[in-house]
Amino acid sequence: MKLSYLSSQKLSHGGSWLSTIVSVLILLSVGWLGFNYQYVVDQVAVWSYHSDPQLDRIINDTKLTTRGEFYLKASNAQIANADTFSKQCKKTENHSAILGCYVNNRIYVYDITDERLDGIKEVTTVHEMLHAAWDRLGSQRQQELTKLLEAEYQKLKTAELEERMAYYYRNEPTEIANELHSILPTEISELSPELESYYSGYTDDRAGIVSLYDKYSAVFDSIQDEADTLSAQASALASSIDTNTKSYNADMASLNSEIQNFNSRASSGYFSTPSHFNTARAGLVSRTDSLESRRKALQADIDKYNSMVQRLNELSTKSNELQSSIDSTLAAPPSL
Repeated sequence: MKLSYLSSQKLSHGGSWLSTIVSVLILLSVGWLGFNYQYVVDQVAVWSYHSDPQLDRIINDTKLTTRGEFYLKASNAQIANADTFSKQCKKTENHSAILGCYVNNRIYVYDITDERLDGIKEVTTVHEMLHAAWDRLGSQRQQELTKLLEAEYQKLKTAELEERMAYYYRNEPTEIANELHSILPTEISELSPELESYYSGYTDDRAGIVSLYDKYSAVFDSIQDEADTLSAQASALASSIDTNTKSYNADMASLNSEIQNFNSRASSGYFSTPSHFNTARAGLVSRTDSLESRRKALQADIDKYNSMVQRLNELSTKSNELQSSIDSTLAAPPSL
């Protein structure tokens, strides 16, 4: 019985230590999970991620790093059709289309198929992935980056970028740094060394991503630039046509009156000699020829103006087509 008692005591003592160790391990695990909850959720999402050929190609083409690919897959990134995209990504401004969104820890990229806009899905995907990355940064790191991003914005901002950011300054001031965090690296070719170093953690080819952005943006810019130039020229030409038409009509009315007067005088025997008659007639013929030249020049200007208007209509149609191709709310209805 004594041996049995001693043995029992040893067993009980060992069990107590084991229980303590297990408890400590559980507490440590709970603590670790508390501090790394998002990582665990992300890792599970990555393990559960179903491969998408389009996204796999985008990951390859944009040369995302392991971290960039991880955040993309952790956000269950999806290339979405118009119906799905419109339901998940709500427009905040009626005059602009949205190409992607990061909502409820998920990334949606609109499936734009217009070949003239090659690269737009790639840039949008990286843009949204960087929103997911920002969401996972600690507050101290966000504050550090906010200073760098705002300084870079003040240094590099354009009128167009100011107009885009004005929405966030008006309506979502807390999202300014978050938005700059996605816009600057995907659209601006040169950033500060600190930001270049930071973004190298997400892609090995930031320059290539910006090049894609420049390529598809140039499609819109070229249309807008040509339309602006043509519109200004057409407006100036229309003003000139209006002025010249009024002058032409006044001079034509005056000439018609003088021709009627000449014919009346000729019929009444006003002209005493053939020379007198021919001199008066020659003056009217010269003025008629001059007016005819002016009429032809005016008609040429009118034809040119009409050609400009036609080209402007073509550019408008082209612009509308492109806008429709990137606006999920304007997708064509299903065929019956």
